[in-house]
Amino acid sequence: MAFTPTGSNYTRLSSTSGSATVPLQTGDTPVRVTLSSTFTNSGATVYSAATSGTRNNFGVTADGLDLLQANTGTNASSSLGQLLVIAFDRPVTNVRFRLTGFTQNAVAGNTFRDAVWASTAPTTQTKNTTTGLTVTGSGTQLSPWLAPNGTNSPEARYVDLTYSGPISSLSFRYFNSAGAATSGQAISIGNMTFNAYGAVNC
Repeated sequence: MAFTPTGSNYTRLSSTSGSATVPLQTGDTPVRVTLSSTFTNSGATVYSAATSGTRNNFGVTADGLDLLQANTGTNASSSLGQLLVIAFDRPVTNVRFRLTGFTQNAVAGNTFRDAVWASTAPTTQTKNTTTGLTVTGSGTQLSPWLAPNGTNSPEARYVDLTYSGPISSLSFRYFNSAGAATSGQAISIGNMTFNAYGAVNC
């Protein structure tokens, strides 16, 4: 599934939805992938889809699919934020993709530390290895993947994920672990590969 402009088969449908039709070998029915998100809020802490320049939630950049959100309030709970669901129209195996752009920012009015956890544990996870700038955590709700701890950390921090499967859907929770308001924080999901049996057209 290609998000990036070259060879893209992804279509943004709204600020919280998109879809892709992924071709297989000739004669096989393509795999239909749907992507959607919802926001979970509490009291004064309200998450919403955001826009920054030419970037927007569920839009694409060279890094892949953008999740770009704003947040009011100071609740850093891992049960809040944006819940992304990726659903396949039939079971797939050997799913591989990158979560990238983990950043910490300490600018007044836009303080955040990117945090993500997966509802289903990946089969393998491989993080960037730059000393002192590696994504931390294991990707669970109790130990989410976190941007490196520092005043400001570069965006190019990532974790590569694989799911052996078979699976029909994946979900990820994206939130601000800094417990502060932010005008915009973003991570990206890179191009995704997977295996699927073809439903042969007869």
